[in-house]
Amino acid sequence: MRHRILDLADDLEAQGIDVAHLRPLQAELDLVQHPNMVQRLSRAAIDMARRQWELASAELRESREALALVSRSARDRKSLSPEESDLVRTQLADLLRLVPATLVVATNQVLPVPGTSLLTPLILRRLGLLPSRWRESHILYELQKQAESLHATGLHHEAERVEALQHQLEIEADAREAAEHDAQILTHWDTDGNGILDDDERAVYDAECVRVRRLAAEEGHRRRWYLSTEGGVVGPVRLTALGDVGEVMTCYDGRTGWVALSDIRPV
Repeated sequence: MRHRILDLADDLEAQGIDVAHLRPLQAELDLVQHPNMVQRLSRAAIDMARRQWELASAELRESREALALVSRSARDRKSLSPEESDLVRTQLADLLRLVPATLVVATNQVLPVPGTSLLTPLILRRLGLLPSRWRESHILYELQKQAESLHATGLHHEAERVEALQHQLEIEADAREAAEHDAQILTHWDTDGNGILDDDERAVYDAECVRVRRLAAEEGHRRRWYLSTEGGVVGPVRLTALGDVGEVMTCYDGRTGWVALSDIRPV
């Protein structure tokens, strides 16, 4: 297994640069790329996640409006307005830059971390509140801070190395989101089960997208749409009331096939 962050930290440290705060990021990256690593987490990593989550939860509680909106949406199973969703998503994005969300979620599987019940990826995704690149958000933020610090001290070459790694991780994060989109489509449209969307299957899917897109334009205001994500189905909802809910599948009143919501919405 490659340890790109540790290798970079070793090189920078050999030049006398203090990069101690970069080393814990390797554990986060391992969990992003190898979820099975959760069983190998040390007690120190779990304790770190607990401390960081307590600090982050306290910060979120200070923004009582955002937390109240998440609680209400989860309790009533109703979508927030676009304005409310934007407010919560923005504050969650800020929160995820400060706390390693992936590490918190993973350690919660080993030893429950208090205060995570509402803010799990599954619930946030179903509520349409999970920002993009949430897994990598803290890693990317810390790399950005390190690059800015190096630039500020005139170490531009070293800063560019950090920025190159940050850019590569962003590319990989986008690729994972695209793969998630494709995987959801395969679940519903790979009729021969060969693990790829063949030309004929793609043609059938594209035709269904055309049909559902037309229905969305005509019937999007009706509470007759269902959303599927991570094995769960929620609804009925109005498409017109949804903000950015990420990579989810949708169908109309059980009368259409499941298609990716992003494939039927205007660009």
